[in-house]
Amino acid sequence: MNRGALALLCVLWPALFLGSGCASAQWKPTGAERESGPRGSSFAAPGGWMMASQSDDTVLSIDGPQLQAIHVTFHGEMPATKAALDPAAPPSELAELYIAELQNLTGSQVEVVENTPATVAGKPGFRLRVRHNRHAQHAPVDAYEIYAVGHGSGLYVLSYGAFETYLFERDRAAFEELVKSFQLPP
Repeated sequence: MNRGALALLCVLWPALFLGSGCASAQWKPTGAERESGPRGSSFAAPGGWMMASQSDDTVLSIDGPQLQAIHVTFHGEMPATKAALDPAAPPSELAELYIAELQNLTGSQVEVVENTPATVAGKPGFRLRVRHNRHAQHAPVDAYEIYAVGHGSGLYVLSYGAFETYLFERDRAAFEELVKSFQLPP
């Protein structure tokens, strides 16, 4: 599995994060300064969280990535479907491509609750609200909020996922602040 596919899987199944190549990344506490993201992007990380970076994926968590995680990821192509990305495509087309990727990775077990235009780093992008019901695996429902924008040679994706009960709403404001602070490379 390539690193792009691994990063996307980490968005949908945070529990896999600990058992994957992501676990070998060095964790460090977030600081007061801006943090570097994939491919020259940057953001203000929430205080008190831990952060690890590997290749084109930066992960942040306060309770552990198996419970909740913020990912800042760059995709040059969609890892599972190998669909080519045109960063200049309209955000609605990029959103549909990303949704198809999520459905491919989960066997269509995701429910898109919301798909709306959004401004990311001053550019037109999209915002998704997604639920992943894992009751068949005797696991709680995961909720995800995803912002993305085409830039340079690919798609920058900022995602937040957590158990729908309690943790999702508790830490969602920290994610929204990170999204507001996100800057694309020149």
